[in-house]
Amino acid sequence: MKSNNLFIAIIAALMFIILMQRSTYLPKTPDLPKIDTVIQYKQVHDTISGKPIFLKAKKDTLWRDSIQYKPDTSYAGLLKQYDSVVTKYFTEHIFKTDYKLGTYGTASVSDTIVANMITGNSIAYNVTIPEKIVTIIKPYVPVRQFYMGGGLYGSALTPVKSAHVGLLYKDRQDRIFIGSVGFDTQIVYGFQSYWKIKLR
Repeated sequence: MKSNNLFIAIIAALMFIILMQRSTYLPKTPDLPKIDTVIQYKQVHDTISGKPIFLKAKKDTLWRDSIQYKPDTSYAGLLKQYDSVVTKYFTEHIFKTDYKLGTYGTASVSDTIVANMITGNSIAYNVTIPEKIVTIIKPYVPVRQFYMGGGLYGSALTPVKSAHVGLLYKDRQDRIFIGSVGFDTQIVYGFQSYWKIKLR
């Protein structure tokens, strides 16, 4: 009887040690499946030249009534008016207009005007646009796991009737194997195995 009580006490001591270790040791468990959404951006810098296409012309006759364009009676005055018209309408003028394209970047439009006509234009843009959205699913990867534990069994008449300690092993296929040893009027041992059931 004393040997039985001694064996139960040893098993109880082992269980106490295991419970104390639980506060400082946690079994390694695999990460749960993760879903990451990655947006791939493509940065584009480019300049595109365009060729103007003539659509239509509308004459303006209001200039004839302007004092500025009435011919001067002197040769010097007439020559000055001529040079002014040449400078004003036959000089190459370049205009640049900047546009902001939301959060994607900017674009600049350049126009070249000579003699009241657009002789050339181009657009230069610096944009960053999402080229492709990739969803990466990181699957659950099972890992090998070990667990240690035990238990005490009793009744109202006998608070501690039996005790056991065991080792649980789970493999990468989620199969569980349990081996245990204990005492219940005599030394007993056992082995158990469990398989994961997939439910849809």
